[in-house]
Amino acid sequence: MFIPATLKQKPLCFRLIPYLFAFISVNCGDNGHEDKKEDPRSVSERVFDEAAGHSGIPVRLLIASAYIESGIKPLASGSEGQWEPASLQSAFGLSRQTLGLDNGARGDRLDSQITAYADWLSRKMPQGLKASPQTDEEKYNWIWAMAEAHRNDDSTRTLYAIEMIEALNKGFLWTDPENNNIIAFREESPPINLDNLRTVSSNHLQLSNLTTSSPNQVYAARFLRLHNQGTHHRSQTPTKIRIVHCPLSFSGCIEEQLWDGQSEKKMWMGAHYLVPSSANISEMPLQIYPHDEAVPVTDSQGRMNFSQDEVVIALTGLSGKIRDGVRKSANPLWLSEFQLRNLNALTDYICDRLAYDNPQITRIGCLETGNGIHFQTNPANTPLTWGDIPDFDPIIFHSYIGNRHSLSGKTVIEHPDNKRIYKSGDAVRLNLTFGLRAKSLELERLIRCPDNERAYWSVIDREMIRSQNSFMFEKTILGSGPNQDGNHYFRAKVFDEDNQLLGWDQAHIYITDYEPGPDPVFPGDCLSRP
Repeated sequence: MFIPATLKQKPLCFRLIPYLFAFISVNCGDNGHEDKKEDPRSVSERVFDEAAGHSGIPVRLLIASAYIESGIKPLASGSEGQWEPASLQSAFGLSRQTLGLDNGARGDRLDSQITAYADWLSRKMPQGLKASPQTDEEKYNWIWAMAEAHRNDDSTRTLYAIEMIEALNKGFLWTDPENNNIIAFREESPPINLDNLRTVSSNHLQLSNLTTSSPNQVYAARFLRLHNQGTHHRSQTPTKIRIVHCPLSFSGCIEEQLWDGQSEKKMWMGAHYLVPSSANISEMPLQIYPHDEAVPVTDSQGRMNFSQDEVVIALTGLSGKIRDGVRKSANPLWLSEFQLRNLNALTDYICDRLAYDNPQITRIGCLETGNGIHFQTNPANTPLTWGDIPDFDPIIFHSYIGNRHSLSGKTVIEHPDNKRIYKSGDAVRLNLTFGLRAKSLELERLIRCPDNERAYWSVIDREMIRSQNSFMFEKTILGSGPNQDGNHYFRAKVFDEDNQLLGWDQAHIYITDYEPGPDPVFPGDCLSRP
């Protein structure tokens, strides 16, 4: 059985809404604007409720679907929209054409997308689903029906269903893009228990085509044969590895590998391997193509090309959307230590395999960054393009390559009293824990430079330490964050006496009552940025 464990997490604060299978919300700040209506719900909460009432779709499923597909971001189209992934054209992972929306301002709005999506989904749902599902089986019937509507292969449907159950059971916070209010989506209580499902339903959660053998099998991944996987009849002899990024959910990135061999496809994001960001979705990376098959990719000009004698590894996760060469709705939490540890093992085994298949390749040379391993990053003074790795830090990424044991020790950012929501001007407290070998610490914050609107990591604190395994950072945050919505992101790195990276972690907080507009940056923060 391929059934990852689901997690539970208590919401920070919430109020109950008295109807079944509903969501729980919190208005932790109004960005300085007073709501004149008595209705305590946020703008998009009301739209979700209205859409659920009109369509008959449980409101929690509408919200969870938007969360796993986009982080509940409306994702406005840019000038490169003609070759962007169709799944990035709306908050629900569906194209504007599918939803019956235009590419103008109305189609960019979340409320329009919610209404259009609920109407579309109601037409896709089978008869017999319970209007107010109570049992695990009744809830799962809805989830699987949505998976069949959203995905075109049994394997990606399975992964979509796992992603939905994970979001429902764990809960999450999201920011209403209409007024930047913070909404808490409460975890299922009790959580959906997969052991309570009928056998036929449990079978849906098995990746039945998952196998441990392929023409180029490596031990750090499992081979997944997709039913609708087209072949491009392009062969290659790989001599190197290229690491790229797919800015979608894990199931969405695998869905992008599908092609029936006939229909027109404007966007290609081919990869031999896809790496999940969480073990709750997949315990290992999945291999889609054998090494000797070239995979299709779309370049910055919208042209279809193929990999050139290289094994392509895609790191997956919702990182934001490229619009006119700039990442909007930037979310660095797509990257995880779990993902990089899997990348470490994957590159190690692939290089072993390449050296075995080709005597002219050495394992040492294959694992050398810039020689055998190439990270697709954004060159200086050029627009971002699909496949570029956002939040790339060579210190972090390179530390995982060629190191069989990865990084030593565990580095974690903790939120004292589980507090993640602060008012503008409050002291934000982040407690960093690490091993005793640590000699120096570095704290960064994600900023957006005003001259080119690019998101960068800026160092805001450095500390030298001795004989301690924790350190409390206290920072006063006033602004709206890199996305101007109150979301702020921090990254900490810990080094030993030789300045070698011991560990890293990220943190995410929310600021309310901030002054609207872009955040000011310190002089010099953006001067040397590409």
